[in-house]
Order: sequence, then C-alpha cells, then structure tokens
Amino acid sequence: MKELATIKDIAREANVSVTTVSNVIHNRASRVSTETVNRVQSILEKYNYIPNMNARSLVNNKSKLIGVFFNQLTEGTLFESPFNTEILGGVDEILKDNGYYLLVRSISSISEIQQVLKTWKIDGVICLGFLVNDVIDLERSINTPLVLIDIEVDHKNSRSMHLTVGINDWEGSKIATEHLIENGHHNIGFVSYPIVSGGVIERRYLGYLEALNNHGVKQNKEFIFEYDKTKVSLAEFCDEIVKKIDDITGLVFTADYLAIEIMDNLKNKGILVPNDLSVVGFDDIVMSQFVSPKLTSIRQDIRLKGRKAATLLIESLNVDTNQESKKVELPIQLITRESVKKFKK
Repeated sequence: MKELATIKDIAREANVSVTTVSNVIHNRASRVSTETVNRVQSILEKYNYIPNMNARSLVNNKSKLIGVFFNQLTEGTLFESPFNTEILGGVDEILKDNGYYLLVRSISSISEIQQVLKTWKIDGVICLGFLVNDVIDLERSINTPLVLIDIEVDHKNSRSMHLTVGINDWEGSKIATEHLIENGHHNIGFVSYPIVSGGVIERRYLGYLEALNNHGVKQNKEFIFEYDKTKVSLAEFCDEIVKKIDDITGLVFTADYLAIEIMDNLKNKGILVPNDLSVVGFDDIVMSQFVSPKLTSIRQDIRLKGRKAATLLIESLNVDTNQESKKVELPIQLITRESVKKFKK
C-alpha cells in the first residue's frame, strides 16, 4: 500500500519550506505569492493530502473536535427524532466550513459530559435538552467554551457568561392554542413528553395555559396527556386519549414527531384527523408536509438553530478575551395545513 504523503514531502516537491505549506493548508497565505499557493495546492490535491490531526493537536493544543451532547432522558434515542438530525445537520455545516469535526453523544447525566471531556481533547461543547441548573453545574466544572440550545437562562441575573440559541417556546404554544380557539374549539387538550420544571416542554405548557386563560377557556387537567415511553407503550398512551375523545375537539402537541405517531395510531382505532379531532404540532419537521392530513404546525428553522449554535461556538473559540453573554432567539411562524377543523360560530 502506498504511504500517504507528509507535509515534508509536499514542501520538497513544491520547493518551498514546510512553514509555507502549513500556511497554505491553514489559509494563512497572505504573504505567499499566488503562483506558490497554486503550486502547493496542486501538489496537495495530487497526493490527496490529509493533515495529521494528532500532530496538529500536540503543536497548538487544539483538537478541532467539537462535542455535541443530547439529553437522552428528554430527547430519546439520538437519531430517532428528525429534530435531532436537523440540528446536527446545521451544526455540521458550520463546523465543516471551519475545519472542525463532530463528536456526538446522547447522555443521561451531566457527569457523563465531564467524563467525556476528561477522556477526549474537545475544543468546544454544544448541549441540547438539559435543564438550566444541570448546565450551570457543568459550566462551573469545565473550562471549555459552551453553547446551549433550547436551554432558558436568565442572562440579566446570571453571574456566568452564557451563549444560547432558542425560540420563544411559550409564545409558539400560545399561538398554536389560539389557532384552535379561533377555529371554534373550546375543549382543547395538551400532549407532550413528561413536563419537567425549567424545560422546553414546561414553557410550551405555560403558553397553552395562557392562551386558554386569555380567551376565557376553562382548563381541564384531564385533558393534559404526558407520554412517558419508559412506562407505557404508544398504543397504551393513545388509549388514554381515546377515553376522552368525546370531550375533546382539539389537541396541541409539543412536537410534530409525537403528533404524527399519535395521528397514525388513532387512525388505526377509527379516529380521523381533522373530522374527529383537530391537531396542531410544533417544529414543522419535513414529515409534516407529507403525512395525511398535512399537519398544521408551529414552524421553527431547526437547521438554522444548529448553524447559529455552531457559529456562536466558533466565534467564542476565536476570541481570546472574555465575552459577554449572547442570546439568539429565532423566529416562529404558524403554518396552517389540513389538520384543524373549523367549527361554525
């Protein structure tokens, strides 16, 4: 098998110094002539040159490796959710453009992140789906730049520097609920994974409650359905919804993926959307456009969320001085399709 070319081999053939080749590889060739840059790049392409990341890490103490950690308890199986894969796609786009690599891990506790950081040389961390108190504990124990996705932080009263990317989950769920109310629905349920204090689902639950209150619609606690997949099957969970089907006309979901799963299960039980039950989802994943009926949903740009998180992290890695906290809040939008029935007033 032919051995891979080294940076010394490239320099020898191009008749330049190793430093010049390194500058071309790392886009630091402002003082190198265009002719020399083109010659070096041509030889790099000829040999399909791949930089030795281990050697580079030893020289500059940078691994070019970014850790992305999902909360296994709230996000479930890592690649089961289209939301997760869209986030990763956005993160990967930015990291690839900046010469970084991904280490992806689903974990069940913050201590696992700490262990990974002890085992691997990781330049920066992106966390998704954790509670803010857990993340604060993590920040206190590491010196690695950190960006939080969908983790609500009180920037004004926090003593730490936080980089966060998210949306107004409260407002999104409020809009979803109001859409049902505006279409004549007054017996509206809420469907989610377990509601945990301080998490995304709680914020969406509070938005649902605010919409009911603002429009004088009475809340019924029996219309709150929390799906804990560790305790019941999806079919068993749907049976609980079916028991209330005569009392409920509409459901607000905290995730499209869950809405689509339940719509399909209810269809097998003879309950059709929107004739028997109206549904509004959240996220507007691609699948929402292709199910039947097409799902009305609160749109957020999931891939952009991943790109923004990665961009914040890259910016943090490129700044030597202490940064101020920065919060990026992306827009949301109601996308109306076919899953909501309008009642005559």
